[in-house]
This record gives sequence, structure tokens and C-alpha cells, in this order.
Amino acid sequence: MNKNSIFISRQVQDNDLWKNLRAKGYVLHAESLIEFSPVSFDIVPFADCLYFYSKNAVKFYHLQNQSIEKSSRKQQIAAHGKQTALAVRTFLNLEIDFTFNPEDLNPEKEFKTFLKEKTVLFIQAKNSLCTLQDTLKKQQYKQLVVYENFAKKDFSIPASKFLIFTSPLNVNTYFSKYDHQKEQQLIAIGATTEKACLQYASRSCVYVSAERSESSLYKRLVHLLD
Repeated sequence: MNKNSIFISRQVQDNDLWKNLRAKGYVLHAESLIEFSPVSFDIVPFADCLYFYSKNAVKFYHLQNQSIEKSSRKQQIAAHGKQTALAVRTFLNLEIDFTFNPEDLNPEKEFKTFLKEKTVLFIQAKNSLCTLQDTLKKQQYKQLVVYENFAKKDFSIPASKFLIFTSPLNVNTYFSKYDHQKEQQLIAIGATTEKACLQYASRSCVYVSAERSESSLYKRLVHLLD
């Protein structure tokens, strides 16, 4: 195993961020272990609030050329995380009324306070964890599935000392093929991904980024390298 090798389970968005590591002799292998497929839909059920669960939810909603009908009651827009909020602004040209931050002390309570008695439509993947739905009354929410994600079957990842994971499905897919080696260190993008990592590696080998962003993952890695 190359001690200077790094694997991250996504295509890196900010190549400039990783240049310093490459210049120091580190080898980066960036590849998502997840594939995506659109799920067609004919109508968008009305709700007081539209909640986008991920960047891909925004992308696949947008690809089907669905427009948000503005009624006399203005629909509010909510996003799961900063990157999803950015995707909403970029692809749909809409302003965000609420951004769910998984790193907050009690984000579910914050969302319920924001939503009050309003109804919400969750725009999501087929196999979404649906964590927020579990905190609401059934009559208060609807769901619109716009895509599904599934594990890649054919992939080859070079043995790497540092494994950076960006979702639980990426974790499970990687370890369905490879065993954890005792010298490997894992970095997770958030609590749910961290939980998945702990199924395959001990606590002493697993770290979590301060925020759900590529720059935060990078900072956590650099800290381990120092």
C-alpha cells in the first residue's frame, strides 16, 4: 500500500484545493461508487414548502423541466445542506427560505419550528433515509421521488492509506469489495457517513469533517497528514 495514496468517493469539485498535496507527492484517486438514474414523474403535488433533499434531487427535478407554480400562497423553499441550497439557486434560480444544517445542535427541531403547521413536499431519491419525515405528522408531508441511486458493480480502487467517504452508500459499496486494513484511516463527511464507517473500522481509525463540504474534508485530511 502506498502511504501517500488518498481515495475520495466523488469527483473533486475544486482541483486547486488538492494541488498542494499532489505537489508533495500524494496520489489522489477520486471516484464515486454510486450510479444515478432519473425517476419520471408527471405532476408535482402542491405543498406550502418544497424541500430538496440533495444536489441530485435538484438536478433530476430540473432535468425533467418541471417549473414551480407560484400560487397566491407563496411556496417556501427549503434545502438539505449548503451545497443543496447552492444547487437550488444555480439550477432553479430560487431563493432559499430554510437551509437544514446537519451539524447544528438540533436541526430537526429548527425545521419543525420553521415549518409550523405548513405542509411540505420532500423532493428526494427513491431510497432516501427519510429522517425528517419521521419527525412530522403523516398528513403534513408528501414525497416526490425524482431519482434513484445504486451501488456500482464494477470498480477498482487502488489500495489507499486515506479513505474519504461522502455518503453511507459509498462506504458500504467500497467495503462490499475491500476489507479495512489496519493502517487505513477513514474520513467521513458527516454523522450518518461516520456511522457507516464505524461498521467496518474501529473508532480510532475513523474521523469526521467539521462541515459537510469538500474544503472541510480537505482540512481534516491535512490535519491527519501533519
